[in-house]
Amino acid sequence: MQAPLLKETLDKLNDDKKEPKPKESLKALTIMSKMIDKNSIYAMAAALPKSQIHTLRFNNNGLSYKNCELLIQPIAQSNVNRLFFEWNPIKEIPEGAESFFAKL
Repeated sequence: MQAPLLKETLDKLNDDKKEPKPKESLKALTIMSKMIDKNSIYAMAAALPKSQIHTLRFNNNGLSYKNCELLIQPIAQSNVNRLFFEWNPIKEIPEGAESFFAKL
């Protein structure tokens, strides 16, 4: 006969093996004080439409207008419904360029 505590522990271990816990998906992504290069933008553009991210926050990243334009379509095709650009003056805006916020 097994001790009650040992039996309870063994039962718990067997239950854990049977039903794997679902992984929680990332809901918010904040990129803070990191310079973002073009290749990182391409990687993010490829991953965003397949992700479950609802909040995307860029903080002090030195983004350029061209980098922001690369993100327009992937953001529009993703689950992102909150987009923040904090302390992030967009560099190199061409004269007469349409706002990329209007394109979203």
